Amino acid sequence: MMFLCPQAYTCRMRTTLTLDDDLAMMLKREAETSRRPFRDVVNDAIRRGMVEAVTPRAVIDVPVFDLGSEMDENPWDVLAREDAARLQELTGPTHPNNAVPDSTP
Repeated sequence: MMFLCPQAYTCRMRTTLTLDDDLAMMLKREAETSRRPFRDVVNDAIRRGMVEAVTPRAVIDVPVFDLGSEMDENPWDVLAREDAARLQELTGPTHPNNAVPDSTP
């Protein structure tokens, strides 16, 4: 059944809502601080939520990079080698414990 009003927001429909305690407290606090009737605060909150729900979001362009059709080596080996090289930069000359790993079997 569709309920039509001659002008937007002029018709009132009485209903019962069961609100979570935290939401009811937030709405009550807003009604007190804004000195507006509780029903107006609830209606505005629902209206804002409905507008947000139907408003399309902006499309974000994400850059795409071509990494080639096949990888020559395991990416984890590349990262391990880069980490080892950085460690050598930080700690000085190559020591057996921080040598660059070889990914060949």
